[in-house]
Amino acid sequence: MQDNNQFLSSLSSMTPDQTGYDSSKHKKKRMGADSILRAVLACVFIAIFLYSSNSVVERFIADKKEQDTLTEVIAESALSPLASTVTPDNLLSLYDSINLVMDNNTITGSKDNEYDDPSRYAKYKAAVTALNSKYPDTYAWIVVTGTNIDYPVLKGATNDTYIRSDYKGNYANGGSIYVDYRLSDIYNNNLNTVVYGHNMTNGTMFRALRNWFESANRNSTAETMRIEIYTEDALYIYKPFSGYRSDGSDFTKTSFASYDAFVEYLDMIRSRSIIPCSLPYDSSSKIATLVTCTNSYTNEKERYVLHCLLTQVVKYN
Repeated sequence: MQDNNQFLSSLSSMTPDQTGYDSSKHKKKRMGADSILRAVLACVFIAIFLYSSNSVVERFIADKKEQDTLTEVIAESALSPLASTVTPDNLLSLYDSINLVMDNNTITGSKDNEYDDPSRYAKYKAAVTALNSKYPDTYAWIVVTGTNIDYPVLKGATNDTYIRSDYKGNYANGGSIYVDYRLSDIYNNNLNTVVYGHNMTNGTMFRALRNWFESANRNSTAETMRIEIYTEDALYIYKPFSGYRSDGSDFTKTSFASYDAFVEYLDMIRSRSIIPCSLPYDSSSKIATLVTCTNSYTNEKERYVLHCLLTQVVKYN
């Protein structure tokens, strides 16, 4: 035991030179490894930053280009933009509702006072006719009151034709608003007019539909919301009938074996709804269905679905 103690004591009294251990070399080696790791991480972070910045810039340029295209199509249609085309939708978030010191009903619905102006109907009819003469795939024009949804509607050879293309056929990340290719070219023949649009984070296309679904004042807004679809022959006015989220596909059904089968379909979609609705319907009813993605990372097939019941047809003079 004494020999062991003497051995340990001798080790503790030895200098680095005597042991042959150079601590400075090991320190430099550790510092060198740490520096390399830090440099690599810094390069990675810089690369991520540059990539993200470039993506943001590219997205901004693409969005600006698509907005310019929309401005161009409005100009080509000789239609003056409504207040709703330049004003974001006025739906409230839950946070807004909690912190708002007024009745939600006083600020829901349209901000445009011209919705019942007959001359406005004539302008949209002329817009659809003007665009259709240049771009034969122009099918209609859709306006959803209280939102910034105010777009020409196209009908392609397939449902992929305008999913990433503008009305001229050029690539557009936001695509176009378009109807299901299976619809009749004669608008009034359709029992279920299915209309698709992307849920764009910059607020365009059918983003307002998502905002409406997720808003705290969704139900009260549904009472005043009006969906207007202008064709060359007439204005078709709809009211919200059923709204829900779904990862199925039956909401895009456009043909039915009989009118009784269609009523069964209306019963089914009405039972799914998360919004109250007391609108009556029967075998003579017709609907329009607005569809957009939920952008859910866990379920890419999920969609926001808004079925709207036709309540009025305004024939042009």
